[in-house]
Amino acid sequence: MKVGVIGAGTMGSGIAQAFAQTEGYEVCLCDINEEFAANGKNKIAKGFEKELQKAK
Repeated sequence: MKVGVIGAGTMGSGIAQAFAQTEGYEVCLCDINEEFAANGKNKIAKGFEKELQKAK
């Protein structure tokens, strides 16, 4: 299933990360410009990194 999240701020990137961590979802994160979307993607990457550190 595809999920689109509009707005890559704190809330949007958190929602996108939650769906990305759930099996069966493909996530598209977008914002009003590429810089904002890239920042949201970086927040998600940092969130995944924190989860990996906790697992160790």
